[in-house]
Amino acid sequence: MLRHIVYCFFTLAISILYALGRRNPFDLTPKEFEATCEKVLRKKGYRTEWTRGKYTGQHQVDIKAERGLLFGKLFKRKYFVECKNWSR
Repeated sequence: MLRHIVYCFFTLAISILYALGRRNPFDLTPKEFEATCEKVLRKKGYRTEWTRGKYTGQHQVDIKAERGLLFGKLFKRKYFVECKNWSR
């Protein structure tokens, strides 16, 4: 399970950098970074819900993502994503 989570993390990180193109990820505001993460997950086939700042503070869920087989109805997996974009 942990190996799957780590794999998903690195796959998402690479996809986010690809989606940004030449734009520096450190130049994004927190909301822009969350929106980019949500967009990448949606393009990868996940059903997503971006909380858009409903919760404040640390350790809150930014994106809820879900994906399953057969049109998303079978063997569903849910992920709760906390986006972090730290400056250098």
